Amino acid sequence: MSLLRRFQKSRQPYQPLLHIHLPGLTSYAQALEIQGEYVRKYRDFQTLDIVEFRKNNAQNPTATLLTFQTFPTYLCHRSQLSRLSQHQIAYLRNNGKSSFQEGRRLGQITFHGPGQLVAFLITTVKPHVEPALDHLSLMESAVILTCSAYGIKGFISLHPGVWAGPNNRIATLGKQAGKHVASYHTALNVTTNLDWIRRISDCGFREHSATSFEREGVTGASVDEVASVFAQKISALMASFHR
Repeated sequence: MSLLRRFQKSRQPYQPLLHIHLPGLTSYAQALEIQGEYVRKYRDFQTLDIVEFRKNNAQNPTATLLTFQTFPTYLCHRSQLSRLSQHQIAYLRNNGKSSFQEGRRLGQITFHGPGQLVAFLITTVKPHVEPALDHLSLMESAVILTCSAYGIKGFISLHPGVWAGPNNRIATLGKQAGKHVASYHTALNVTTNLDWIRRISDCGFREHSATSFEREGVTGASVDEVASVFAQKISALMASFHR
């Protein structure tokens, strides 16, 4: 079954996806600042009244894909902070080799770091216009297609994320939704040092076993290259949805 069978066609004209890739290593805080700029841009667009909209011949802002890799960073949602002792936080910080921050994603603890492609898809959401468009499923499909481009059979299961084996998750996914604006994100392990992720389990938090392109036998792939492939895949999916 085609991945696009999961989505109902949209009546809205397609605007090309804007892909912004940050080369090298970027601090997670800086990436969030850039994400926030685009979220604010889309929220400002929503404040246009119908007269101003028609006068300026305004169009919905182009969906933006922000891709990057970051320094070793652990994120913990504020609801879970009370479960962590100072000793556990110190263990995750690993003598200053990684940072520990409060994250926005619901759940326990997540890791982002070198060798991992992090992608944010920022877009406006109008349920009365596109009720069936599930951007999170679209992100899942793009990850699966990207894995396939490198000979990895990725799939989804009852557990969140994209998997490359019964117990090996290769990518995590999530979303933040606000009023008419949403940001969807994925973290795809390319050459990630998986020991960073294992440290989450060492702190007593349940964490599925992780895998990466490298562990699955893919050699020579860089995060920059995989980011380009991922952008092509998700752009093609979005274009097909609007045909």
